[in-house]
Amino acid sequence: MKIRLAFIGAGGVNFGSHEGPWNHAKRLVTQQGVEVVAIADPVPGLAARRVTEWSRHPQFARTKPYTDWLAMLKEAKPGAVIIGVPPAAHGGGKPQNNIERVCAKLGVAMFIEKPLSCLPLSEVEKTAEVVRKSGVITSVGYMMRYSKVMNFAKERLAELAIKPRHIILRYACAYTEIRKREWWDVAQSGGPIIEQATHFVDVARYVGGEVNLKSVRAIALGSELPLANVPIGPDGRGVEAGVPALRRIPRMTSAHWTFAGGCLGTLTHGIFLHRTRFETDIDIWGEGTHLHVADPYHDMKVRIRRPHREDYEHFEFKGDDPYWTELDVFLRASANRDSREIRSPYEDAFKTYALTWTIARKAFA
Repeated sequence: MKIRLAFIGAGGVNFGSHEGPWNHAKRLVTQQGVEVVAIADPVPGLAARRVTEWSRHPQFARTKPYTDWLAMLKEAKPGAVIIGVPPAAHGGGKPQNNIERVCAKLGVAMFIEKPLSCLPLSEVEKTAEVVRKSGVITSVGYMMRYSKVMNFAKERLAELAIKPRHIILRYACAYTEIRKREWWDVAQSGGPIIEQATHFVDVARYVGGEVNLKSVRAIALGSELPLANVPIGPDGRGVEAGVPALRRIPRMTSAHWTFAGGCLGTLTHGIFLHRTRFETDIDIWGEGTHLHVADPYHDMKVRIRRPHREDYEHFEFKGDDPYWTELDVFLRASANRDSREIRSPYEDAFKTYALTWTIARKAFA
């Protein structure tokens, strides 16, 4: 495998942070045949600092820093990019957010971190059409589609010939260490359903199939619900300081919808917990069947009750790293120009975006 790769975005999702297990650079250095030709980030000095930090790895030996991603594309000419930028900075058609449209026109393969954007649905739909017509390789960072636990659950349902009847998604966010002000501003992040719970909404689609968007019902509690420990940002102020009340993220959201196959979907997302560890789980109910996926971000356990039984079988998937798997699949697809192993191309990820966008809008309708 030989590929010239560049990073657009030098922040935590691409280079690691205390907030979660993501770090594409760390996983990239285990890949052979990859040359990182450039890192682009508008924050002065950040890309250069990343170049220095990672230069000990052969993949980063000749990496150049840029503050302008467009100049980087024209000068470094990567064959593929990893896009990890704030939601408002991509997915659109204007110079400040048209990364995907430019890459598509240049024929550059793209690995794009979720969410696709926080821009209006119609604008992102136009981007999806540009990307589709270009035929470029794309992969969106819905890593749970590559996790052993979720694929095990999906395979067991197929093995039992069980169609899901109700998929229940529960997501409790730990908020006290989330110090990025843009995350707390719906105008910058889209809010926690679009930016965070999108992983679980995508899992529901992966297992349950297509969704009837007209069926979506949702309700939310906004910033009138107080948080006792809003974190302090780098400037010494609370992260919501200066964010207008109408743009502050909802504290609690509950949503329901139906799938085309007759299944019901339910999502609850709340900002409750302290420090960094979230509490998450997924229940999949079918005729005589219950699959419970516990903590798919960390411990990755599943228990299954089969038809005509009352006991549960328990399975664990320790050591699985779906972040590595999704990146490996994308790199091989880009090198071989063969996208068949990619489980979340842009065109499909747009359907997840459409569902999260609809939930977020219906919640305050």
